Amino acid sequence: MKISIVTPTFNSEATILINVNSILNQTYSNFEHILIDNESSDNTLNLAKKEYRLRNSTEKLRIIREKDKGIAEAFNKGIEASSGEIIAILNSDDQYYGESVLEKVTNCFKDKNVLFVHGKIYFEDPLYGSNIRNHLCVQSLKLCLLIIQQCFSERKFIRNSVCLIRVINLQWILKSFAA
Repeated sequence: MKISIVTPTFNSEATILINVNSILNQTYSNFEHILIDNESSDNTLNLAKKEYRLRNSTEKLRIIREKDKGIAEAFNKGIEASSGEIIAILNSDDQYYGESVLEKVTNCFKDKNVLFVHGKIYFEDPLYGSNIRNHLCVQSLKLCLLIIQQCFSERKFIRNSVCLIRVINLQWILKSFAA
């Protein structure tokens, strides 16, 4: 199963190499990394391209550079451009903590009933307190829609969320969410 990793960027040169290396270091290699760049004025895209080139993996990187109306629109552009059976969202200041994350996710999706997965997520929040959210595999379409709504709502995007969605019926899910 191919995984499409969507990463919105805007002037992310301080964090993009950590993000890119956490993807390139994965033991699972059937992925594409789609950067949706909101016309960064810094060195974000050059750093990402250089790292993929150094690792002889330029075929795994796709870049869409155009103005957007925010992170939700960037996610939608990335989802539309994806060619994988699984879609992952990884913000430019986030990273995978471990080299087997994509492998574990793929194993979860071997169960054809699983629609949505997220692993343990560490939220660092100095204002409200840091915490760890445990992993989740969702088989209910109704619950899947609720989680997608929480992750993709322009008004309430959950910062640092790592979402992986099975693409089967994705168009229907997104239409249902929009309704």
